[in-house]
Amino acid sequence: MYQRNKRFGSRLFSGCALHCVFCQNEPIAQGTAGKEITPERLVEIFLELQEQGANNINLVTPGQYVPHIIRAVEQARRQGLAVPIVYNTGSYENVDTIKALEGIVDIYLPDFKYMDPFLAAKYSHAPDYPQTAKAAIAEMVRQQPRPVFAWEEKKRRRRAERSLRESCDEEGCDCAPAAFARMSERCQKHCPVFI
Repeated sequence: MYQRNKRFGSRLFSGCALHCVFCQNEPIAQGTAGKEITPERLVEIFLELQEQGANNINLVTPGQYVPHIIRAVEQARRQGLAVPIVYNTGSYENVDTIKALEGIVDIYLPDFKYMDPFLAAKYSHAPDYPQTAKAAIAEMVRQQPRPVFAWEEKKRRRRAERSLRESCDEEGCDCAPAAFARMSERCQKHCPVFI
């Protein structure tokens, strides 16, 4: 685990399943930075972040640690954790992993990197990325069907699609419009997209 930002409670987990050539956190993602902690220490970290005024607990690339995270969040909530839990993911996730997070995660923040399997294989070594990410994001949308913003209601649950990264250098490539059309259809026009 690696700490990035106390105010936003960002915690980056080592061992990302993707090996993106453009990764901005490669030492962390590949496990060469950070330190090992116990689930008990994770509970303490969550509570410390809340005490320090963190707006949320932002778990970055946490997929491989989900069973530990679930136990830690449940325990921390029993001890007074009230800030939202953000699941910040590259979306290369097993649907059952996302299903296990129902009631644990308040905000899903998935990246959607590729619609094209060739580009996914070339830049992230994951030719099955498009169908895997679509299925994972569909489950996130099922759990959080509509984002709720602070100015609308004081609810903690919301979801946002993030970072469409179509690494297409071909002239006239129409990958991005197809991806936006797919997200619009999937999210029923209630899905903010940040590029």
